Amino acid sequence: MKKIDIKKIKEELKEILKSFETFERFSSNKEQAYKYAKIFKIKICPYCNINYIYTVDDIVRPDFDHFEPKSTHPEKELDANNIIPCCPICNSRLKKMKEFNGKTHLHPFKKDFDSIVDFKLDLKATNYLDEENFLIDIVKSKKAKVQDYKLAQKNIEEFKLIERYQQHKDCAIEILKELKYYHISKKEEINKLVNMNNKFYIDYFLSKVSKYKNIDINNVSLGKLKKDIAKRYATQNNKVTLIEKYK
Repeated sequence: MKKIDIKKIKEELKEILKSFETFERFSSNKEQAYKYAKIFKIKICPYCNINYIYTVDDIVRPDFDHFEPKSTHPEKELDANNIIPCCPICNSRLKKMKEFNGKTHLHPFKKDFDSIVDFKLDLKATNYLDEENFLIDIVKSKKAKVQDYKLAQKNIEEFKLIERYQQHKDCAIEILKELKYYHISKKEEINKLVNMNNKFYIDYFLSKVSKYKNIDINNVSLGKLKKDIAKRYATQNNKVTLIEKYK
């Protein structure tokens, strides 16, 4: 979701790949494939930001997707710019051998999905803490370029992000509850509750919302959803704002 800048690690990646004649030989070499995956130091799939893709010893590693399919672009089968670490669902279940390129889809090494789109809630009723009363939507960020948004839309469509994120409404509700109950205007109420002016106690509650501001979305499952929901529906005082007028 956040652009993965491989400039600093590209030489390491190329050093591994140059030892192989084909991608199949590289991927079947367990030691080198795992070493390659570890270099990225990311834990979450860059296509969906849902599934974990961490590398653990020689036990588990991410899939390697060819952004431009090697079946139609064999010259890029060992190109570090074309090999994307990702989850099996995005790779083999959804993308498969579909034709992707930088002019049709958003490349996670070259474009920043995080700054191009935002998550929001499409509210159907006033009780926004009920999963049945809203949908999770993905919309264009205000400062995003139209062409970049078109690329992002293709990724959203191909990886079924709208459909898949409906399964994570509980995450949005958890954040909305924190915004509702743990905001700065609750300070006096908290003081009375604990019968003391305990700054640590107050800061603990306020931090439950502010923690989302600097979240590392490439290493936290649903990180972008959490960050966008907290940002969109909170004021400077971390209090939940009026959600968009429901239909």
